[in-house]
Amino acid sequence: MVLPTLVNPIKVTIRQLDKTSTSYSNSSRYKKGKTIYSSPVTIDCVPFFGRQDDPRLMEGGIDEEVSGYIVVRFIDMNSLSLPRFFDRGDKIVSFGEGTNVQNVEYFLTKTKLAAAYPDQSGFTLRKYFFASRLIETPGGDV
Repeated sequence: MVLPTLVNPIKVTIRQLDKTSTSYSNSSRYKKGKTIYSSPVTIDCVPFFGRQDDPRLMEGGIDEEVSGYIVVRFIDMNSLSLPRFFDRGDKIVSFGEGTNVQNVEYFLTKTKLAAAYPDQSGFTLRKYFFASRLIETPGGDV
C-alpha cells in the first residue's frame, strides 16, 4: 500500500465553522450575529504561501485572491474523527508549534483533490486554498 508522504510537514491549527450554532437570516444566506467556530484541531500539512489570482468566480460572484494553500493527507484527516472535512469558511489560526508557533487568521476558500494512487482506490491528498480575509456580510462577523 502506497501512502503519500508530506515533505517537511508542519502543524496547522484549524477551527471549523459551526454551521448549526451560527445564526443565519431566514430570508437570505447572511449570518446574524457572531460566527461560531468549533474547538481547534491540529493536523500535519505542507503550506505554500504566495498570492495567486484565480480567474474563476467564487461563491456569490466574488473573485477572491488566494494567499496560499495547505496540503493534508486524507489518512490524517480521518484520524481526527471530525464530523466533516474542512470546508469554505473554516479558519486557520496557527502554523507551527511550541516556540515556533505563528498565530494567523486565514479563511479556507476552496479545496481540490490531489495524488491518486490505484491501490488506495482514489485520492489521498487534499489541497486547501486560503485567503487573508473573506468578504464581510451585513450584520455578521467573519
